[in-house]
Amino acid sequence: MERISGHKNTLGTLSLLSFVSHVIYFFRGRQKALHVSFILLNALLLIKCQSTTSLVLTFSLFGFILFILLFKRMQSIALRGFFLSTSCLFVLLGLVFALTYGDAIAAEFGKTTTLTGRTEIWEGIAGAIQSHYWFGHGYGSFWAARPSIYSGGIRFDLTSSHSGFRDLWIDVGLTGLLLTVTLVITTLFKLRIGKSDVHTWLIAVVFFLFIILNNITDSRFLNSLSIYWVIFMMIVIKVQEQHKLAVAEKQNSPALSASLIH
Repeated sequence: MERISGHKNTLGTLSLLSFVSHVIYFFRGRQKALHVSFILLNALLLIKCQSTTSLVLTFSLFGFILFILLFKRMQSIALRGFFLSTSCLFVLLGLVFALTYGDAIAAEFGKTTTLTGRTEIWEGIAGAIQSHYWFGHGYGSFWAARPSIYSGGIRFDLTSSHSGFRDLWIDVGLTGLLLTVTLVITTLFKLRIGKSDVHTWLIAVVFFLFIILNNITDSRFLNSLSIYWVIFMMIVIKVQEQHKLAVAEKQNSPALSASLIH
């Protein structure tokens, strides 16, 4: 499988995106047998690739999809409020449980809370970040030298930090990182359903959330497969366009109403 995808994490992320897409369109109610087949195939690939990050993100995004679809079906405001508060409570309890028993849970699956050496890498590159804090080393300059760090007697030969946000910090500094984070936050606030159906909206939101969450523990921005950055920018541009159209419609509506009255 890795010969096809290049790496287990690449296979995991591509299978994840295919899995959630077919789940969303299964609930849309068309060609259900086809979508079930792809859901099962991608579930098998996710299990076989043994990418913990992809599995955790798949469960998280699958839960998010179910939450949105159930929430949209509820007509009662009181029921929606109860469902929202209960869901938030379960998520909070899940986070507390994971933080409290993280080491024991990881050990059960043969993992550690170092995230397969990622935390050691992040500690090792802290000096590189500090030395070019505001504007970075320049795109790809730091990684071009194939830097190495030593932690716990293990040598890490690096081509990235395994964190897209840290890679941005090294490449373009805190200035570039803050601009990207601002872009992410503003896009999330503008991601409204509008005139699009809930399933199309869900595809955009889930893909966007995947890219943001995956960049916490993997590099999916600039120095990885370009498709992730392309998807990220396509969603940002499309959301900005829809937001401008929505604002223009709101501004034109009062003027149109006034002209009809007169």
